[in-house]
Amino acid sequence: MQNKKPLSYIEISKANLVHNIKQFRAVIDKKTKISASIKANAYGHGDIEVVKILNPFTDYFQVNSVEELARVRTISRKPVLVLGYIQKLDLRRAIELSCIISIFDLEHAQTLNEVAKKLGKKVKVHIAIDSHLGREGIMPVDLSLFLVELKKFKNIVCDGIYSHFANIEDTTDFSHGQKQIDTFKSVVEQFKNAGYKNIKNHISATSGILAYEKWKGIHDIARIGVGLYGMW
Repeated sequence: MQNKKPLSYIEISKANLVHNIKQFRAVIDKKTKISASIKANAYGHGDIEVVKILNPFTDYFQVNSVEELARVRTISRKPVLVLGYIQKLDLRRAIELSCIISIFDLEHAQTLNEVAKKLGKKVKVHIAIDSHLGREGIMPVDLSLFLVELKKFKNIVCDGIYSHFANIEDTTDFSHGQKQIDTFKSVVEQFKNAGYKNIKNHISATSGILAYEKWKGIHDIARIGVGLYGMW
């Protein structure tokens, strides 16, 4: 059988990828850390190749699954945010690969704490907050109870909180975006009042950086996704 040539391929420019991340570095506050999103095989561009290129220029990598985390770990020791839900059977592997795990509810936190305790580890987590997106995370109305229970989990280190914008790129009507901003600010204050004084926070992806917090240094981390690859 003859070797078949691929029907299609994609070619990306290393120079342009580096240029793009440098452009974002130039428009965010110097204190704000960059998280480069390489989920879904770096949006189809090849995660291994993209990690190799961006490793010197980013503070974090951001993935959606333990499988993606494992691929990053073949190249980089940078902190990795796993923003997708990690089921119980994958938690041990995630902890051993070293990452920052997203927590979506009390049950998830309790399960992670149990696994981490068995391994004799303390695990950094970022808490997902549903600020009027309606997709995932702790509802603000449930936050008081969550904060009380969270302190009981001694093998979890609460390193950050985050949320997602719904339509921040709709610059013709900023009302929902502002509602999300106000809610998230309130949540950040609740965490600080509960004793989490130095907790990191992040809400903006590409469009949020450009439409909301450009040059302002509002949040500790900026999550850049499609913008790395030249899109709004």
